[in-house]
Amino acid sequence: MARVLIIGAGSVATVMAAKVSQEPELFSSLTLASQNREETARIEGRLPSSFKISTATLDAFDATAVADLIRSSLSGIVFNAARPAQNLSVMEACLEAGAHYIDTAAPKPIPGQNGLLTAWGQLAFHERYKSAGLTALLSIGLSPGLTNVFAAHAAERLDQVETLDILVCQRNPVSSPPEIAPPSVWWEDGRWQEEPAGTTLRSFVLPELGLQKLTRSYHEELATIVPRLRGLQRAQFWAGSCPDHPKQNSATSLPRIGCLVGGKRKSQPHSFYLSNLGDQEGTFAESSSPAGRNLTGVPPVVAAELLLSPCTDWNKPGVWVPEDLPTAPIMTRLARRGVSWKIIDGEELRIGAPKQP
Repeated sequence: MARVLIIGAGSVATVMAAKVSQEPELFSSLTLASQNREETARIEGRLPSSFKISTATLDAFDATAVADLIRSSLSGIVFNAARPAQNLSVMEACLEAGAHYIDTAAPKPIPGQNGLLTAWGQLAFHERYKSAGLTALLSIGLSPGLTNVFAAHAAERLDQVETLDILVCQRNPVSSPPEIAPPSVWWEDGRWQEEPAGTTLRSFVLPELGLQKLTRSYHEELATIVPRLRGLQRAQFWAGSCPDHPKQNSATSLPRIGCLVGGKRKSQPHSFYLSNLGDQEGTFAESSSPAGRNLTGVPPVVAAELLLSPCTDWNKPGVWVPEDLPTAPIMTRLARRGVSWKIIDGEELRIGAPKQP
C-alpha cells in the first residue's frame, strides 16, 4: 500500500483523487495540496469519509516546501496535477524526499531553447532517479498519455512500423486563430517538416462517428514517439471537432483518441487503428468538467497501480514516457477502469490523400 500526494486542485486532480479513493487496498491515504484551499476542501468533500484524507496549502514552485510535505505526509507517490511549468521543481522535491513521481503533460516549449522535445528537462533526471531507486512516469494523461500507449500497443502487432497518424477528435477543441497558432510539425523522410497552422486537412472514417475532416497540427507526444518507434518514415498528429455520439449528451461526451499505425506484417502491408470508445456514460461522474479533462485523470492512477505491482516493469527506476514501458498491463487495467478501447483494421479509416483547405 502507498500514501499518495496529489498536487493541484482542478478537474484532473478531482478525478485522480476519486479514483485513488476507490482503491483502498492499494492506496492507504491521500493528501491534497494546492495554493487554493477552497478547491482542495471541495475535492475532499466529494470523497468517501471512510478514506483517510488531509489537505495542505502549497506552492509547487517551491521544491523545498514540496519535499517537506512529502516527508510529513509520508507519501510514496506524488501525482503532479498542477501546471506543467512546475514539473521540474516537483521532480526535484521527489528526489529529495524519496517519492515516485507521475504527471500528465510536459511544460510548454520555450522559443529558441527546447524546440519540440518539451520534456527534455525532465528526461535529464533519468540517471538521478535510477540511482535513487525511484520511478518517474511522464506525460501519462490523455494526449500525451493514451496516445503514446495506443501507438506503441498497435505497433506491437506489426513486424515493421512505417507510419503513424494520431487522431484526436473532440466536441469543442481549444484552438487558436491560424495567424497566431503554432505551426504544424510532423516527421517525414528522416527529418521534421513544418508548415503554417491549418494548411493540411484530411478525411478519416472514425468508428461510431463516420466521416470526419481533421487538420494536421503538432502535439508534444510526437517528440518522444518518433525516436522510440524505430523505422517510422512518417508520423503526424491530426485534430478536429466531432459531433457527440448519439448515446451521449454534451456533458459526458468523451474525446476520441486514436492511433493509426501502418507498416509490414509477414512481409505484407498492414495497418491497425486503436482508439477509445465513446459509449461510457457515467464512468467519469466524479467531475462536472469537460470530459477530456476527466479522461486525463484516469491513466495516472492506473500507472500508479502498475508502479506498485512487482511484475509489470512499470516500476523500473529511472524516468520514462509511456511508450518506454510494456503496454499490455496498462491496456488491460484501463479497460477495467472504464476506459474501453478497440483495435480494427486500419484500412477502414483511409479515405484519400491530404487536402488543402
